[in-house]
Amino acid sequence: MRKREILVFTFLILSWHIKCQITGELNIPNQTSTMPSWAKLMYEEPINFIRLSEAYNSFYKSNPYVKDHYTRYYKRLIMNYRNSMSENGDAIPKDIESIETKFRPKNLESRTQIPEWKVYEMETFFLEKNRQGCPWQANVYAIEVSKSNPNILICNTETEGLFKTVNKGKTWIQIAKENINSSEAIAIHPKNPDTVFMGSNGLIRRSVDGGLTWNTVFTLSGLWVYDIDIPVSNAYIILASTNKGLYRSINSGISWTQIFSEPSSDLKVLSAKNNIIITTKYNATLKQYYPVKSTNFGMTFTDKKSGWYSNPDGGVRMAITTADPKRIYAIALTGDKGPHLMRSNDEGETWTIMAKGSYTGYDSPEFPLDNWQGYYDLSILASQTNADEVITGTGTMVKSTDGGKTFKPLGGYGGAFPLHPDFQASIAIGNDSWIATDGGLTYSTDFFTKLKIPKLGIMESMVAIFGVLMQDGMRIFSLVEDIIMAIQSTMKII
Repeated sequence: MRKREILVFTFLILSWHIKCQITGELNIPNQTSTMPSWAKLMYEEPINFIRLSEAYNSFYKSNPYVKDHYTRYYKRLIMNYRNSMSENGDAIPKDIESIETKFRPKNLESRTQIPEWKVYEMETFFLEKNRQGCPWQANVYAIEVSKSNPNILICNTETEGLFKTVNKGKTWIQIAKENINSSEAIAIHPKNPDTVFMGSNGLIRRSVDGGLTWNTVFTLSGLWVYDIDIPVSNAYIILASTNKGLYRSINSGISWTQIFSEPSSDLKVLSAKNNIIITTKYNATLKQYYPVKSTNFGMTFTDKKSGWYSNPDGGVRMAITTADPKRIYAIALTGDKGPHLMRSNDEGETWTIMAKGSYTGYDSPEFPLDNWQGYYDLSILASQTNADEVITGTGTMVKSTDGGKTFKPLGGYGGAFPLHPDFQASIAIGNDSWIATDGGLTYSTDFFTKLKIPKLGIMESMVAIFGVLMQDGMRIFSLVEDIIMAIQSTMKII
């Protein structure tokens, strides 16, 4: 009689990375008088997830479900605090390093090794166009390209996977598997691609081996990093825009100084004059981010509001171009007037409002863009070969070929390109341009001018708690939470 070993519902944490990674004040939707009643519980301190979940479920039993800022943020909160709440349902502040230590095996050699899961490759399509390949459900929130070797890229996914390519996206490897890689800010050193900085929940990390291993170089409770940049001509200086202000290191991240305490949503080091830094600074009275400028590598900053819009906003993103080193584009989500596109032609000294969207996007045909789901679906990208070409977007990406005066839909919910909706991040270097969406990465060599069919590449997986049945030496995995999903697809290459 064969020996039967049965191990029922032994829970494996296949990935503690199932905490959603996007936090920080700019990613929290504004409270309004028209918000659903359950959503008010998301702003309590601490959040009680038992009461929040009961209110959410009760509300949608008698009201139609609507995908909006609040329902999406609710999903992210639930994922983010899945393993960080007390017995009574209160949210507990997360300590990433403590969580990593808790789940990291103490003695790998003494433990039975479980075979590594392999990617099951598959292709997905637009539902309405069953012949056209399309990026789908691999949410990429950060993308960085090495300035010294553009074949090297690093990207970060919603489920906290960190991926690297050394051949411009033909093949990818997952790196830093033992870390919680929640981030929307990655910076590869401009002269040494083995040195990489990444901002996360409560900390900034540095790698000196191309991202394989990481050391924490800065910690601060409640910190969220929106952007990191490094001047090429003074590459010991590291700058970080965060919800706790602008931070600066002059010794490659060994120590850090707070330059100002107001939140900063984005950061750009000008390409021709690396001593000039343009960043944003929050005015709590006006509820607005506005530009500030440094000419001494970020030591001090001066307000540069001339021509800037006057509305409250929900965050600003910026783009620069080597085709015109003095030009800077900025996109802001104003509170009730929709997106505003600004442009500076003089290194950030003065600004001009080039285009205004609308709250719904339907009332602004020359700039058909709305606020969509807020700052975490906002990016802007300028061509590095033609300064008049710029792409920005929220749910849909739009493109201008006249310096930001008029725009046409490019992809997402409209436009010819097979781009998944929700514009998360973007980057351009030379002729290469990359767009990151909720469907993965899309690559172009002509700034998204000619339409081509994308190919498969990177994957994202969201796999968490499974029951394991051992019978006659065979493993059978059964899902014990209907909310858990396994997703395999796609990094797309055009």
